[in-house]
Amino acid sequence: MYIRYFFYNRKRNISMSIGIAVSVVLLLVVYSVNNVLQNNYINNFKSREGDYNLYIDNLKNTKEIINLEGIMNIGTEEFIGGVENNAGLYQQFSGIEKDYLKVYNMEIISGRMPENDNEIVVERWVAQNMGIQQDEEVSLKFTDSMDANRAYNRKFKVAGILSDSKYYKRTGYMHVYTKFQGNNLYKTRTYISVNDEVNIPSLKNEISKLTDIPQKDIKENKILNDLIKEENKFTSKEVVMCISILMMNIRFINGVYSISIVKRKKEFGIMRTIGIDNKNLFKMIFMELCIVGVVGIIMGLILTFFIMNILKSDTELLYKIFGIEKYMISDFENININYKWIVYTLIPIVSALFVAVIQYRDIKRKSPIELVINEDNSEKSLKTKFKEKNMDNILSKISYNRMIMNKKKTMLILFILSIGAILFTSINYRNDMMMYHNNRLFSDPSNGDNFDINMNTMNFNKKGIDEKSLNYISNIKNNDGSSAINEIIASSQKLGRIKISGDYKKYDKYLIERDKHYKISYNGILVDNKNEKYIKASVFTYNDETMKKVYGIDNNKDEAIMYLPEEFKKDNIFVGNDNKAEFVSSKEKEYKKEFIYGYKNYDEEMYKINDIQIKNTTSEYLYSGPYYTSDDDLPQIIVSNSLYEKMFGEIIYDNINILVNEGVDSEFVSNSIIKYIKGLPIVVSDIAETRKENEIIDQKTKLFFNFVVRVIYVLTIINSVNMISDILISRKDEFKKLSILGASKNQLRTMVLKETIIYSVISFGIAFIISILFEVLYYISHMNKGWLFPDFYIEYKSIIFLGVVNFIVILITAKASTNYLRK
Repeated sequence: MYIRYFFYNRKRNISMSIGIAVSVVLLLVVYSVNNVLQNNYINNFKSREGDYNLYIDNLKNTKEIINLEGIMNIGTEEFIGGVENNAGLYQQFSGIEKDYLKVYNMEIISGRMPENDNEIVVERWVAQNMGIQQDEEVSLKFTDSMDANRAYNRKFKVAGILSDSKYYKRTGYMHVYTKFQGNNLYKTRTYISVNDEVNIPSLKNEISKLTDIPQKDIKENKILNDLIKEENKFTSKEVVMCISILMMNIRFINGVYSISIVKRKKEFGIMRTIGIDNKNLFKMIFMELCIVGVVGIIMGLILTFFIMNILKSDTELLYKIFGIEKYMISDFENININYKWIVYTLIPIVSALFVAVIQYRDIKRKSPIELVINEDNSEKSLKTKFKEKNMDNILSKISYNRMIMNKKKTMLILFILSIGAILFTSINYRNDMMMYHNNRLFSDPSNGDNFDINMNTMNFNKKGIDEKSLNYISNIKNNDGSSAINEIIASSQKLGRIKISGDYKKYDKYLIERDKHYKISYNGILVDNKNEKYIKASVFTYNDETMKKVYGIDNNKDEAIMYLPEEFKKDNIFVGNDNKAEFVSSKEKEYKKEFIYGYKNYDEEMYKINDIQIKNTTSEYLYSGPYYTSDDDLPQIIVSNSLYEKMFGEIIYDNINILVNEGVDSEFVSNSIIKYIKGLPIVVSDIAETRKENEIIDQKTKLFFNFVVRVIYVLTIINSVNMISDILISRKDEFKKLSILGASKNQLRTMVLKETIIYSVISFGIAFIISILFEVLYYISHMNKGWLFPDFYIEYKSIIFLGVVNFIVILITAKASTNYLRK
């Protein structure tokens, strides 16, 4: 019976099924694209930061937990001490077993793991910096160790070479690995990797019971675990999307079903008259809608798999439309079809249930007699008495009355017409802002990952390179004689403190929070001296090109500016009334830990006070190495070379960031630098591969979002066409009656055109207002979170363009529908 009804009223039911199919495709395509991006983020994070979910310090026996369900790998590092080679390059000397290599995505590329105490393995980039090869002997001096027997020079044989750990290479921390000792003499850190389905809190509880280690001491890799949790569970964004689509479905199905049910209400009235109870009436409505929903789901799944197949195979088509290249399409080959797909495809059935309840309540409120003599609002609008005799005026008033009397239908039409433009412009605006933020990050010189090669002394008291060496690096040539170097940012840093000259209490909350942030690394940022407060900071100077390009400072003149974080822009509390900043440094050639950490037992006689005239402030802050309080959350002073030399003596660059020219082999450049600076305690890290991976992820994100935006808009246009044509065709009887009353075909077409214009204008206004509101709220909320956005602007061009497109589509649909009715 229910299936027979579906085919009896097939045009309208297929119309509803198409609407449902559109929502299914929308949900599944958006989820699939988001799933691909999420997998990219997770894999990239594991590759860059380490593949582990938990870590435990000083776990004595890993055998106790190795067999716990869900654990994939356990790797332990034993911190034996620090060593230096003859050039003074510092390395962490650790004992490891083979499973540790998986934690930081390393593998043996030549040789073998250490089997004796006098054997070591190192990463390839470390071997290049140290100038050693497999099977060579190397002399290492222990600078600090828990074992007194190791506190001297020892010779080691290089047993093997490891592939590079992206994490250690990017950060510049060099490691030398030897045989795992396992004697409980040294501190250890055990890294635990689990499969994605494992419940982390439950696993921590099990480990705690087996090892007697408190759960608070079982630390999480929070960022990775949160990314995996987002992939496996419904996030708040996905819940909002599901609810939005559910509401759209309910609105759409209820609107179209309301049109088709007008004549059936007489049938329901007769059924109730002959004794069919309310329970069976509800079942009838619900089953009819369920069939519509199931057909829509099947259509939606077929269309989704079709789109997925295009993404996987038709490279040329996608490249032409979206610029998506083959290496991006391969990501779609591993889309997870999981429980979320089931939830998304069940939304139409839930929608059908809601609509059945709405329609049933409406029918139940009326008596069988009222249902039998049921009259549509469109018929009521025709019975309105008009004083005008002019048919055009009469038709205009009928259109107006129809909109007023059919509020639900009018709202539904406006909703369907405006939602596509709102979704398109909102997602597009979000995409543009996100891309701007990422581009700023990827081009921002304050981010060390944006370069191809980083050079750093990795120690406050190690000397870097002089101006002569910097000139050599700047002039490195390719084999064809062309320049290999695009840009160099070289900095020299003097550690010290800046006196807080203004009202400290105004920024008390921020400074105390920053103090806590740096507590572990540098014993905080605040230093008290003779009832005055100082903040740990540095004076920087840069190479000529950087000074001119970024700060507009002439290195030959005595000039100084101050970098100020956003928090202090309105009130610079670090300069006095004379615009001078008091900078306190150490007179000693080497920094003592008492000075670095701000301990009270540091001899105040060793302080050197410099009053620096600050010309102006800047919001530009360049990456200057991973040391001291050199993040962009605290003030720093930038001075010319001339002024730096007068205050602190010779300029030695201790942090150098290099960007090579397009097409240049960065490894060739880094090897040339290593050969030239041989004997200096400078670490050279070639991170060009990491930078390219970041750019690829950024491109993928941008292109996939562009794809989603276009899919959403096309699907909502299809829904709009489907809805409008269905509504116009449902007015067949109304147009017949108007023709009998004397309305010509041209007048009826004009009537439909006017209605089309009214609906287009109002839906455009709704889309315009809501889109702008979204843009304002999105901009404000993300700016408050510290996102890098341009000055606020309204994306009005795309809204106007979509308004025109909507009008043309509606006009064509209306014309096609009226032509159909005329036939």
